[in-house]
Amino acid sequence: MPANDDKRGQISGRLPLHLYRWLEGMVCDSEHPDRNYPNLNQALIGELTKAKTLSEISMDIEDLKRRVEALEKAMEEIRS
Repeated sequence: MPANDDKRGQISGRLPLHLYRWLEGMVCDSEHPDRNYPNLNQALIGELTKAKTLSEISMDIEDLKRRVEALEKAMEEIRS
């Protein structure tokens, strides 16, 4: 596993072990072609970016739901 030591970089001592192992599973491996990050740092950046994007999308959806509800309420008031 010496080749993997280079991939640990600066984050190995700063993450809980279960998160470290999860990220380590995201790193490219010739036996697992679906792993798409070249090292742990890139895996961390990529997964945090995905989480941030999903969070922003979720907030946008909630905002849209509130707007639709307000419009529906206004339409009901106009109809009555």
